[in-house]
Amino acid sequence: MMFDNTQKNFTRIIYALASLSMALDVFLDIVINQKEIIIGIVISCVFLLVAFMFLIRSNFISLKRNIKEDPSTIQSADSLGFLLVIYLFYMAIF
Repeated sequence: MMFDNTQKNFTRIIYALASLSMALDVFLDIVINQKEIIIGIVISCVFLLVAFMFLIRSNFISLKRNIKEDPSTIQSADSLGFLLVIYLFYMAIF
């Protein structure tokens, strides 16, 4: 089943929101428990970076690019993002 650009962009925005929620979860865990502060800040920054990456990929944040994108690269990046989000939710639950 082929997705059009709107569906792909919406999916990427969902990935970004999931990453932002994980960053917020880790940050609030630091504030509440006040232990492992440095590790928590690093993990929060990584989640924010992942969220920013998905927002750029969804053209929600537009950057001028003159590079022609290979569709197979885009598809593998989206699959990797989906697996990342599943792993993040697994970490949040357990």
